[in-house]
Amino acid sequence: MLIADVVGNLHDYQVPYARPASEAGSWAASLAGVVRKVEPTILIGTSAVAGSFTEDIIRDMAAHTERPVIFVISSPNARAEANPADLIPDGRPALMRRRSFLSGHL
Repeated sequence: MLIADVVGNLHDYQVPYARPASEAGSWAASLAGVVRKVEPTILIGTSAVAGSFTEDIIRDMAAHTERPVIFVISSPNARAEANPADLIPDGRPALMRRRSFLSGHL
């Protein structure tokens, strides 16, 4: 999350996406909280925190956007944020994945 109150640390292109620090309440303490509050349409997995993109998080995204986009790009597979086969509630999300995932759906 970009915090607008950090003067001088944001590039011009980041400013429209920044939020005031006062807005970052307890909901900002978890990815699930951020997804519920901010309502993103895309998640990009680069943290290598295995399993962090849960089905509940994807369902929350699907509640406010017709076709969530999920990029699972962390490596190795054992550290990927999700297994593509586990993230297809109702067949709606567009899931982007690395070629090394041999199973799963797109």
